[in-house]
Amino acid sequence: MIFSALRKRRNNNVYPIYIIISLAILAFITTAESNNIVKKDSQKFINSLITPRALYLPRVKRSPLETKPEECPPCFDCHLSTFECSHFANCSDFDGKCQCPPGFGGEDCSKPLCNSLADGPKRLPRGINQTCECSEGWTGINCNVCQTDLACDPLVPTGANGTCYKGGLTVNENFQMCDVTNRKILDMLPDQPPQVTFSCNRPEETCDFQFWINGTESFYCHLDECAFSLDVTYDKNITAYNCKNIKCKCREGEMLCGKDGSIGVFHLSHNWKSSDTYGLLQLPEDESSKLMADHVPATLLFQDISYYVGEKQVLNSIHGIVHPGEIMAIMGASGAGKTSFLDILAKRNKAGLVSGEIYVNGRVIDNQVYKSVVGYVDQEDHLLPTLTVYETILYSALLRLPREMSLEAKKFRVLETMSELGILEIKDSKIGETGLDAYNAYNVVECLVTLARNYNRTVVCTIHQPRSNIFALFDQLLLLAAGHMVYSGETSKCQEYFENIGHKCPLGFNIADYLVDLTMYAVKPREEEDIIDDLPEGNSTAISPSSTNPESTPVSRFVTNHRPPLHNRTSIHDIQDLQLYAPQPPSNQQEQENTPLLELDERRQGSTDDIGLDVETEGMSEHLRMLVERYRRSLVALQVKDEIDRTVNSDEHDPVFTSEENASISSHQRASWLTQFRILSDRTFKNLYRNPMLMLTHYCISVYLAILCGALYYKVTNDIAGFQNRMGVLFFMCALFGFGCLSSIHIFASERILFVKERANGYYAPITYFASKVIFDIIPLRVVPPILMGVIIYHMVGLVNGTSEFLKFILVLVLFNLTAASICLCIGILFKEVGVASLLSSLIMLFSMLFGGLFLNKESIPEYLAWLKHFSFFNYAFEALIVNEVVYLQLTEQKFGLSIDVPGATILTTFGFDASAYWTDVLKLSTLFVSALVLSFICLQFFVKEKR
Repeated sequence: MIFSALRKRRNNNVYPIYIIISLAILAFITTAESNNIVKKDSQKFINSLITPRALYLPRVKRSPLETKPEECPPCFDCHLSTFECSHFANCSDFDGKCQCPPGFGGEDCSKPLCNSLADGPKRLPRGINQTCECSEGWTGINCNVCQTDLACDPLVPTGANGTCYKGGLTVNENFQMCDVTNRKILDMLPDQPPQVTFSCNRPEETCDFQFWINGTESFYCHLDECAFSLDVTYDKNITAYNCKNIKCKCREGEMLCGKDGSIGVFHLSHNWKSSDTYGLLQLPEDESSKLMADHVPATLLFQDISYYVGEKQVLNSIHGIVHPGEIMAIMGASGAGKTSFLDILAKRNKAGLVSGEIYVNGRVIDNQVYKSVVGYVDQEDHLLPTLTVYETILYSALLRLPREMSLEAKKFRVLETMSELGILEIKDSKIGETGLDAYNAYNVVECLVTLARNYNRTVVCTIHQPRSNIFALFDQLLLLAAGHMVYSGETSKCQEYFENIGHKCPLGFNIADYLVDLTMYAVKPREEEDIIDDLPEGNSTAISPSSTNPESTPVSRFVTNHRPPLHNRTSIHDIQDLQLYAPQPPSNQQEQENTPLLELDERRQGSTDDIGLDVETEGMSEHLRMLVERYRRSLVALQVKDEIDRTVNSDEHDPVFTSEENASISSHQRASWLTQFRILSDRTFKNLYRNPMLMLTHYCISVYLAILCGALYYKVTNDIAGFQNRMGVLFFMCALFGFGCLSSIHIFASERILFVKERANGYYAPITYFASKVIFDIIPLRVVPPILMGVIIYHMVGLVNGTSEFLKFILVLVLFNLTAASICLCIGILFKEVGVASLLSSLIMLFSMLFGGLFLNKESIPEYLAWLKHFSFFNYAFEALIVNEVVYLQLTEQKFGLSIDVPGATILTTFGFDASAYWTDVLKLSTLFVSALVLSFICLQFFVKEKR
């Protein structure tokens, strides 16, 4: 029966019958076993029946007991000892197939796969003696290494943004590739470039390593019980993989594994320089908890905030509330007062008059304490262009994060923040000046939301016209128009509120754009008749200004069908504005929704002062007045105001936000003064040597002019002419270094704005910044150049012999340079304008030179002006230098055949110098130097402050 059925179906080419045949075979096997049929013959029959060749080859009559052809290979089954999975892949218990690691395929996982990781099971194996053509954004021998963030998007959940992290640290799972640079291996493999692929899985604590020669795998290793660590220094990154167990296997017949007589090599040392991974960096939990140490969740409340600059009112009665874990957006058109209001919330120094109250957890706290718990990010970036992105953020973290956190944890926090912002791949790039596109703006806001949610922070930000997905992230909204409050409340309720007052966002419009445009339209001064004239031709309906009261009914006005006069015609843009932003009559449904508003008006009729939101309407457009009045009388405003009053006046505050134990708000301890000094010194020095032109210019000028002066004054003689030359070269050196110190003005001027903002944000104390700037301006620019010049000139000119005299000469030069630099620094700090500071510094230099002793004999100065010489640092330096050189010198002058010997001290007295004043001059010069430094710091401490 079975055979006849088989022949019949095969003749008719009806292949579905094979399913029935399979069932029949199973029945046949059972029957054969029960009837003691020989198992060997039965097995031969089954093999001949189900072999794949029987399905597709031409019909051949065979005996049912015919054996399988010898050339047919056995099926792969990794459970059998004959077959083995490469790369130590696991063997499936269900089908005997190898579960290959990413990037490898084939029955035994020995073939590299192409395409990309994102293609998953659709990846194609690499052809024999070929190289892979990877998908866009991927590279590597087996296309496992990403190149762009976009390429990683399919590997993360929908809506999330993938990051191609180019660093050695394993986040979740990473794939790396690099060229081998081991010289011994390169010598063994000429013209056959060796490469290494490396992957790690952090959750499983495993790593896999493959060694390739000319694109062909030579051997591979598997490591387990691995631990990962990252050591980030300022100039390099060291990623460590510590694995307890390792097992390796050679590819038989390949290079280093038997090919051409080669032997197995299983020891390889290599320093990894770069890599490509994807994933998310996370701060260790034990260190992350330190960010929350002593953290008090803060509810921010503000009430009746007004701001006047002279006679102009910039802000008018602003109120609102933000809870911990929430983010508030301040929106409005340009000039609405967003930045001014944010400055007031941060308690920045304002030029005008500020009124109103700001509460934290229902209490008014001291300004100093308030500033210590509030962080402020200005909308304009002022960063050092010589630093990289990573260094800029790292210095901020080192200065601001709790001192209890380890250095390693702070570095992790920096990398985590950069990963959240999607800028990890540019961490080693220099700071740029480009703005944020919409995508990066979303990343920034998303990062702020993460900060608020995960760390229970309260965030307030200004934003102009955000995309809809950005707007959806905000919890609270404060909408301003010309300094007036149009809305303050929950973001999720703002659209419903504006629909209820007749401003429905049109279909397809971004609600954020619509609200900002609505405020822009509202501040335009437009007369009622102009609004009517702006309507399109034909019958139209508009809301009369008198109908803005909730109790009134819409007033219909009609425009005749004749064309308006030419001077009344308006642009399409104006007509569209009218149609979009003019108040529309509410529908029946909206009238029902407005019932709470009507009840509120009835309840508070004649007593609007109780809300505390009286608004001056003088000078406001009718449309803006309507928006402000509508909100002032709305249930939303009442709820916000009641919550503020309840929180401020209640004796039993919410224990989460305003408990007694949290009444004293304190911030975590930031870096100590010593730590601040070390960090700022490192930043200052790095900024100096990465912009070396100033330093190199000082050095080159010192060396060049030293050689020039040495040639001009070479080996001066011990006569009157030699005395003149000595005076000339010494005074020239003082003048050179004096005017060279004008560069000290620019050293601080270039960082003035940065210092002001960092100081206002509490990054560091002014004394630590000042000390770092002074030291790293003094040592490279004010100490080294005079030493270089002095060493060259002293011996070329042939100044007085003696080690003591030489050291005293160098001491005076250095002290003079320091004094001149400190005076210029003081002027640069005191005067913001660089031009003014340069002019005053030049005048001071000339004044000091006048009383230096070369241009004017000090003995001939009138007594009523003689006191001015005591303010001349040129006087002290030049006198000390000439005394050190000439006091013990015997000058010989040949005249008329006579040899006249003149003691140097006599010449000094003749020119008005004190021959015994060397150490006195050094002391006075040092006093001027210290006094100028102290005065510079006083100016920095008390005059260089933020004023908005």
